[in-house]
This record gives sequence, structure tokens and C-alpha cells, in this order.
Amino acid sequence: MAEGDFETCIPRLRRLALCLYCNITEGDEAVVIALGNLSNKIMSKGNDEVTIKFLFSEIVSIASDAFEGARTKIKVNLADMSCGLNLENNEAVILAVSELDFTERSVIALHILERINESDTAVLLQKPLPRVMESIRSARSHLSQQVTSPSITPQTALHL
Repeated sequence: MAEGDFETCIPRLRRLALCLYCNITEGDEAVVIALGNLSNKIMSKGNDEVTIKFLFSEIVSIASDAFEGARTKIKVNLADMSCGLNLENNEAVILAVSELDFTERSVIALHILERINESDTAVLLQKPLPRVMESIRSARSHLSQQVTSPSITPQTALHL
């Protein structure tokens, strides 16, 4: 990938990692590891989309190892989330995403944020297509309820 391609790729990778980890520092560490795993062989093929999908797959794999597929509520420290990303109006969304299980966070990141179709999302996550589609429905429903709920605000969520 040319240097200009990395400039457009890095924000996408950081957004994916943020959605998976709900923590900028840990997400950025995953991005660095994924970039380190990128071999010259893949880059020499010259197909930017293949390279980006490889990096997405690496980040999902790294996060999957970290979370082991468990349904864990990630502890979110909003004070740590200010470095480089404009999150002023998205704190409630990040808090709601942190309550999703790993598969749901993954489909949100790949299908909704990155607009990767359901079939390719299933391939990247190594999950059956019906599971991916159910995770999309479940995640959308949860996010819709949490983000529109007046009882969940960034201030009250910090004390959960």
C-alpha cells in the first residue's frame, strides 16, 4: 500500500479497534500488532482491499484472543478516550457498544461502520451467516434502546 493509502486506512483500523475494545489505548495496540503482522507478500500484491481486509481480520483475531468470545462488559474509562478521536457526541454510543458481546461488537464494527456485507462479515469473523445476521439484529436493538434511553448518560454510566 502506498503511504497515502495508509493515511486513509489507519483511521478505519482505529475505529474498528475502538469498537471492539471500547478503549483507544488497547485498540491502538491491536492496530500496531496487526500492522506488524502485515507481510511484504500481501503488500506486494498491490490490492489495497485485500490488505485492508487482512488488517481487519488480524484486529478481529487479536481482539477475539483477548476476549475469548465471552460476554464481558468492558470497563470504559471515558477520560482515556480523548486521544485523537472526536467522541463528544458518541460517548453514549461507546458505552452502549461496550455492553455488547464480542460477536455483536464485531458485526457492528465490520457491517455497520465499515459497510462490509453480511457474507464477508461472516467470513472475516469465521461465523455462520445466520449467526452474523442475528448478531446484527440484536446489536442494533440493544444500541437503539441504550442510546435513546434517558437513564443512560455518560455521567450516570461512569458509575455503573
